[in-house]
Amino acid sequence: MERVRKDFEIIERIIEKGSRVLDLGCGSGELLSYLKEKKGILSVGIEIDTDEVIKCLSKGLNVIQYDINKGFKDKSLLEIEDKAFDYVIVSKTIQQLKSPGLLLEEVLRISRNAIISFPNFGYYKLRLHLLLKGKMPISSELPYSWFDTPNIHLFTYKDFVNLCKTKGIKIKKTFFISRILNKEVCTEILPNLLAEEVITVLSYEDSSNR
Repeated sequence: MERVRKDFEIIERIIEKGSRVLDLGCGSGELLSYLKEKKGILSVGIEIDTDEVIKCLSKGLNVIQYDINKGFKDKSLLEIEDKAFDYVIVSKTIQQLKSPGLLLEEVLRISRNAIISFPNFGYYKLRLHLLLKGKMPISSELPYSWFDTPNIHLFTYKDFVNLCKTKGIKIKKTFFISRILNKEVCTEILPNLLAEEVITVLSYEDSSNR
């Protein structure tokens, strides 16, 4: 039996049955397929890569081929109405976008809640690699060399918290994933040091004024 990814399990726990869900940067649609099976969600995915879009379509998913970065020139993502979705998921994609701050604003305009996951560059193994070897680290969450990586904004959990504060965004829940003996586990101890991946649930502090 194939083991379910820890981040999929966590996101499944967050989302209520029958929710309207948009996945930005949905890839091949693995997460949306999983949530559709487990939670009966009404889903839409957005993905730029043609091959990945084809894979989504082969799974019977609703998907739009689109470059998310283009949506922030006028702060409008595909002219989606305010609060059109219950959840927008941005899974390990925010670090690849030109304007992460604008992304958060737009995501919380079109949804009641945002689920943002990202690799934590404050993870102790990455720190040690940079300290001892003097080279940009490569890990399971950041598996690219510096010259061919799609990641243009590398940041830590603390950096993300500070960004949310400046935007008036509330972090409702946070989950920290670490890897111990090749097994993914949740941790609460020294998260900025020990968490390899972070999953957050966001909303505006005062949603009535948004």
